[in-house]
Amino acid sequence: MENTIFYNADYIVVEYIDLIKSPYLLLLDQIRKNPKINEIMNIDEIDFLSDDGLYEWYRNRKHQNFFIDLNRYPDQISEESLNKLLEDQIGLSEYFYKKAVLLPLGGALKVMKRQGIAGEIIIYFPHHNDFAKADLEDKLDEKFNFMDNFDEILDMTKENSTYFLSNIDLINKMKEKNYLQFSSITLPIDYRYNKKNMDEFKIDLEALYKEYPFKLTYMRACTFAKPKE
Repeated sequence: MENTIFYNADYIVVEYIDLIKSPYLLLLDQIRKNPKINEIMNIDEIDFLSDDGLYEWYRNRKHQNFFIDLNRYPDQISEESLNKLLEDQIGLSEYFYKKAVLLPLGGALKVMKRQGIAGEIIIYFPHHNDFAKADLEDKLDEKFNFMDNFDEILDMTKENSTYFLSNIDLINKMKEKNYLQFSSITLPIDYRYNKKNMDEFKIDLEALYKEYPFKLTYMRACTFAKPKE
């Protein structure tokens, strides 16, 4: 791809959750107000947090799906069922998208689009609803290709692409499908769910780089953003 500032620019892939907007944060704020949720979720530690405190808890959760962190009965309620619960709940209302703060990378998408710095921008959004796409296109006045299957994205974009990933586990998916080498990846430093402790990422990226050479950079994904604008 010529005439681009990106070396790997056949495609730019951007993960929506926690890089463009954080609709899960709005959902978290709503579910803690529902007393019935306490029957299956332990919300004691977030029940009385301020908006600022809730956001700090959200950034420091250990799973991108916060229901897994709050699961009162992990021996009885599977992560698979909690992933389904998240998808069902986040699809109930456009509120979670319209009221979520547009994060810095989300704002930069308009510039990327208009300057044509990549062959195509693909937004990875893992849920089956149209709210995120409709909201982003309305806010930025641009059209975007949303896809909900990361395997299908990789089969399309392959190595000569740039990936902005909020979830480090997707790097393992790239490795499994042999699309990691020579790609360009940017990870956020903000989210605890990408780390095995406060300082170390879940994946030994230096060791991985020795086996699969790829370009790796880091970014700050968010400025301080409360649950409501």
